[in-house]
Amino acid sequence: FLAAASVFGALLEDARLAFEVMRRAIVECSDDEAILRALVDYGRAGGFEDDLDRVLAERFEASFDAKAARALQSERADLLYSRGKFSEAADAYHRLVSLEPDNEPAKVRHRECLVRAERYQDLLVTLGQALRRLGPVPRRVELLRDVANTWEGGLNDRAEALDAWKAVLAAAPGDTEASAAVERLADARTRRTVAPPPSTSTAPAAPGTL
Repeated sequence: FLAAASVFGALLEDARLAFEVMRRAIVECSDDEAILRALVDYGRAGGFEDDLDRVLAERFEASFDAKAARALQSERADLLYSRGKFSEAADAYHRLVSLEPDNEPAKVRHRECLVRAERYQDLLVTLGQALRRLGPVPRRVELLRDVANTWEGGLNDRAEALDAWKAVLAAAPGDTEASAAVERLADARTRRTVAPPPSTSTAPAAPGTL
C-alpha cells in the first residue's frame, strides 16, 4: 500500500489516487502507524481534509484496537483544530481524554477549544471535574484561575467571578492577580449598591400651561 501510494503521489503526481490507496489501506490495517501517518499526510497535502475527517471518524468508530482508536482520534482532533473547527475539535479531544485520562496536552487543548468555541458552560463543567480529581497542588490554583476568568471574561458574571477569585485567593493567599480581581470586583459591587436612586422629581411646568 505504501509503495503504491508513493508511486501515485511522487512519481505520477496524483495526490487523489495516493490518498484513495491509503484510504483503502487504513480499512485493512487500521493499527498500522505508518499507514495512518501516510493517510493523514496525503489527505492534508492534497487538500482532502473533509474526506480525511470522515475516514478518521469512521475508522475510529469501527476500531476494536484501543491503541489504534487513540491514534485515530488524536489525528482527527488535531485536524479539526488546525481547520479552526473548535467546537468539533473540543468534542474530539474530549473523547481522546476519555481514552487517555493522563494525556495532559489533550486536556489543555480541549479547554482551549471550548474557549475558542465560546462554550463557557461546558468549560466550567470540565474545570469542575478536573478540580474534583485534584488535591491541594499548584495545578489546582491554575484551574481555579481558569474558572474565575471564565466567569468574568467569558460569561461576564461579576458576582460569580468575585466568588471564584476569592477561591483562588483562598488557595493561594499571596496571589496578586486574585487580590487585584477581588478588590476590583468588590469595589464595583459596592458602587452599584450605594448608587443613588433615580430622581423622581417632576420638572416645573412650562409658562402658559397652568
